[in-house]
Amino acid sequence: RDFSVTEWHEAEAIADQASFLIERIQQDNKLLRNLFETEREISSTETSERALKLVAAQVFDVARAYGRNVNVVDINVKEGNLVRVIAVYPPDRLPMIRSIVGDDFDLSEGKNDRIGIVGRVLKTGKIANVGDVNDDRDYLPVHADTKSQLVVPILQGSETIGAISAEASEVEAFD
Repeated sequence: RDFSVTEWHEAEAIADQASFLIERIQQDNKLLRNLFETEREISSTETSERALKLVAAQVFDVARAYGRNVNVVDINVKEGNLVRVIAVYPPDRLPMIRSIVGDDFDLSEGKNDRIGIVGRVLKTGKIANVGDVNDDRDYLPVHADTKSQLVVPILQGSETIGAISAEASEVEAFD
């Protein structure tokens, strides 16, 4: 029996979807392998600074793998009211970030009457998914190409001790 034109087109569509699914599974497998390798490397790392740099790089890679146009990931720690950026990926962004916010950023003072989205997350302990940073009163411009930002608190028990921030050059990148 020969296939009709309609049946042939349906078979091609199914084959295309199967091909896409296989590519996605292969990509997910690669991500899982990378996560596993990163976890092993973190476990054997001597310093927390190195471990956090690995985490920042992995968050960057995973976001990119899922089609997010992430331009920077940074990890911040809080002691009292002082915040310090301790890990950044890509690492060449760290000097520029520190040139704007300083080595230590004081949450009680802020900068230009803003504490930043990271500062808000550090104060509230709540995740911030900001679809358009230009519409957020707390946004502290650090990267000219940032359009959206996702900030997740790092908790120790019920205390917020840090935050992981991912910034993207597209609006609504983390929805």
